[in-house]
Amino acid sequence: MLATTIKLSKSKISGFLVTKMTINSPLLSLDKPYRICNFSDFHYGPVTSRKHIEKSINIINSLDADLLLCTGDFIQNSSLGLIHKLA
Repeated sequence: MLATTIKLSKSKISGFLVTKMTINSPLLSLDKPYRICNFSDFHYGPVTSRKHIEKSINIINSLDADLLLCTGDFIQNSSLGLIHKLA
């Protein structure tokens, strides 16, 4: 029986916590590592600036992921009118 292994490591990039998870499994038949970036809970609005969002996006882009997943809240409910400012 072949086992699946999971390894976690954490680091900080420009003040943001980045957790890297490496999964090795005989059930995955990939020619090369597949990089997935999950980011969540930006809560863009009165307390989270556009500059903070842009810095976060630059870090996400630097991770060179094959797949991006945005989970959690991207904007505050009270900030729905601000979404056009991100465009």
